[in-house]
Amino acid sequence: MKNTKRLRIIVCIAILGIAVLGSASYLSYKYGLKKGQKDEAAKHSSNQKLDDTFKNANSLFSRYINGKIKSVEGSQVTIETKSGNIEKVTLTDKTTYTLATKKATKDDVKNGQQATVLVSETDKNQAVRVSLK
Repeated sequence: MKNTKRLRIIVCIAILGIAVLGSASYLSYKYGLKKGQKDEAAKHSSNQKLDDTFKNANSLFSRYINGKIKSVEGSQVTIETKSGNIEKVTLTDKTTYTLATKKATKDDVKNGQQATVLVSETDKNQAVRVSLK
């Protein structure tokens, strides 16, 4: 009998705690919306400054292009990314190639293939490595 009473008390305390936490969360959410609406211009300005600061951060790192090869014309390869962007890269004598897990050559690069291209850190249009699938 005492265990049942204790269980009921524990359940009531838990429900009360959930109600208090839910109310507090709602109020902080509501306050945050009001404050957010007032400070929207300031936030946008701050975010814009941050975006401007890191706009060229990609230039510090290597860049990969993933997509489907649309055309191969001499040393120029056009790739359509999954997001629909068209990227053009130049193949050089220093470009390395793989097909699945084996070595490949420039002749293995064909229209319609899925490819991942590592571009040069210094020349963003120059392919360093082409991995074909």
